[in-house]
Amino acid sequence: MSRENEKTLEVYEQHIDKFVDRFSYDPNNYGGGWIDKSLHGLPKNAKLFEVGSGTGDLARYIISLGYSIQTSDAANSFLKILKEKKLNPIKFNLIKDTFNYNYDYIVANAVLVHFTPDEVKTAIQQIFNALNQNGRFAFSVKYKAEHPNGELDNSFGVPRYFSYWTPDEIKDVVKQTGFSKVEYVIFKGKRSNFICMTAQKGEK
Repeated sequence: MSRENEKTLEVYEQHIDKFVDRFSYDPNNYGGGWIDKSLHGLPKNAKLFEVGSGTGDLARYIISLGYSIQTSDAANSFLKILKEKKLNPIKFNLIKDTFNYNYDYIVANAVLVHFTPDEVKTAIQQIFNALNQNGRFAFSVKYKAEHPNGELDNSFGVPRYFSYWTPDEIKDVVKQTGFSKVEYVIFKGKRSNFICMTAQKGEK
């Protein structure tokens, strides 16, 4: 795991109060219903996993649609919040750990944003390997505009590492891994723009 990612995890462990109110999922105002589209047609008994569940808002939304989902996080501070909300999380670091099961759907919202480009490629490969045939991967990364990779964001008074991508750059990585049916939307947030992408394993 890169030092950049380690430092970001340390920030979330030590300064969780600065971020806890910032992690939310509004299905009516995020990527044009990106998550809903990524789940469309997926059976309610499908096996789902969320990488980096944070405060659990996205997981609770997915559960409200009738699904069950395994929540996880690499930061103990977020695991505590998830446990308090009875979301039964497991500690999981996508860079250091491996999946124990195969899944039909894996989601990582605003998680790969803290990975270096090489770590992003490794993480996407691991997720590809952990998906069943026709499984789906939904994730978001920060949209590259004038930001160079490796920039430290101090917007909340503590430095966090971010990597940035153009749609073509991240789409190429996803396709080279073996995914097909790659689709994305651009979400324009208050502070950052995101590429919200969905990819499927199998069936060109």
